[in-house]
Amino acid sequence: MLASKPDKRAFGDCRLVFSQSSQARHSKSESYCTTNESFGASFRFLVDGSWGFASTNRISHADFNSCAAKAFSLAAAAKGKAKISEDNVPSHQGKFELGSESEYLSRSALDLQEIAKEASLEIEKSPQIDSANVAVNLVYLKKSVINTHGLHAYERVLRHREFYEAVAKGGHGNIQTAHETCGEVGTTSGISKSLELSREAALRAKNMLSSSLPPKGVFEVVIDGELAGTLAHEAVGHASEGDTISSGGSVLGGMLGKKIASELVTITDSPLESAYGRYAMDDEGTLASRTTIINNGVFSGYLTSLEFAADLGVKPSGNGRAGGFYEIPIVRMSNTFIKPGKSKLASLFESGHGLYLKGMKGGSVDPVTGNYVFAAEEGFEFSRGEIGQPLRDCTLTGNVLETLANVQLLSDDFNTSTGMCGKSGQDVPVGDGGPHVRISKVRLG
Repeated sequence: MLASKPDKRAFGDCRLVFSQSSQARHSKSESYCTTNESFGASFRFLVDGSWGFASTNRISHADFNSCAAKAFSLAAAAKGKAKISEDNVPSHQGKFELGSESEYLSRSALDLQEIAKEASLEIEKSPQIDSANVAVNLVYLKKSVINTHGLHAYERVLRHREFYEAVAKGGHGNIQTAHETCGEVGTTSGISKSLELSREAALRAKNMLSSSLPPKGVFEVVIDGELAGTLAHEAVGHASEGDTISSGGSVLGGMLGKKIASELVTITDSPLESAYGRYAMDDEGTLASRTTIINNGVFSGYLTSLEFAADLGVKPSGNGRAGGFYEIPIVRMSNTFIKPGKSKLASLFESGHGLYLKGMKGGSVDPVTGNYVFAAEEGFEFSRGEIGQPLRDCTLTGNVLETLANVQLLSDDFNTSTGMCGKSGQDVPVGDGGPHVRISKVRLG
C-alpha cells in the first residue's frame, strides 16, 4: 500500500517493530522474572487533512494489505485541518545501531532476577531498613520506518534500567523511603553499579528517620540535579511540545523569542545525548537532533512532529514518538537537560540561609498556567555553607516562569535521571537532568 512514488492525494508511512524484553523484580512480597517478545506493524495516512491509523500483530502479506487499506479508508472518510510540509518529510536510507542483540541475549531473565535479589538483600541488611523493592529491566527493539516519499530506515536500540527502593522504619510509625535509578542505551555496563546504588538508597532512607518537618514560607532554595531535571522536563519540556503550543494549552504560547528566564538558564532536549531517552530517529523517521528550548533565558525552540512543525512553521525536531507499534506518533520529549553553570557546588551554600532539596517523590504541573507542585524526597536547612539536619515532606509550589526568572546560580556539576514519561496513554523512555540550581523566592508548604 506504500507506493514508491508519493500519491498526491496522501502521505503514508509504515512502522514495523519487533521487541524483546526481560524484567525481574524482587521484594519481600514478590520475586519474579519474565520475558516477552512482540511484533507488529502500523500504517498511517494523511488524506485531505485527516489522519487514518491502523495496526496489526498479524504478519502475512494479506494482513498488512488489509491493515493499510483500513488506515487509508479512515483517513479518507472525512476532511480535516492537519498538514505536513513536503519539504520536511524524511526520505533518507539509513541503518542505526544503538546496542547489539548479542548483549541482550547474554543476560537472561534469571540473571536479572539474581541481580535484583542480591541488591534487595544488600538494602535489607542495613540497620533500620524494613524492606526493599528492586526492579531490573532490559529491552531490545528493532524498528523499520518507510513512507511514500522514499524513506527506508532501520534502527536497533538496547535499553537497560534499574530501580532501587529502600523503606526504613523507626519508632512511632515513622516510615521513610528513598530510591535510586540508573539507565542507559546501547550497553548494560551500568548493572555493575547495582550494589553501590542499593547501599546509597538504604543510607538515605535510614538518615531520613531523624528528619523533621520543614518550615513553611518563601525561602532561598538549592535543588539537586534530579529536581532540576524534573523542572526541565515537567514544567518546561511539556509546555514546549508543539501540540500543546498549537492547541493554546501552554503557558509558553506566543513567547518564542522572548526572555522567560534568568540568562543563566539554557535548557535543551536531545535524543543524541548518552542518556535513557536516546534514539537515532523518531517514529516518523525524522533524524534525531538537538533542540534548544531556552537559550540564555530566551524561549528559543519547540519540540515537534511532522504535523506540528508544519502547523508552527518550523522544521521538525525529531520528537514524533510512539509508545508501541499500535500507537500513533505524538510529540514527546527525549533527554531534557538544564545546562550546567560555572559555579562550584559549595558556593551555592556559602551565603544566606535556605533549604537544600534533593530527589523527586512526585508532583504535577498545569501547562496552561505554569503552576507546579513538586515533592522532594529529602531536604536540609543550610546556613552560610553549613548543611543542617534532614527535613521530610518538603513540597515546592510556584509558577515556572517566576521560578526560572529567580535562578541565581548554577553549579558546574551534572546529574541525570531515567524514567518513563506518560502522555495520552502512551509511555516512552526519557532522561532528564541538570546541575544544582540556587533559586530565590520558592514557596514551601
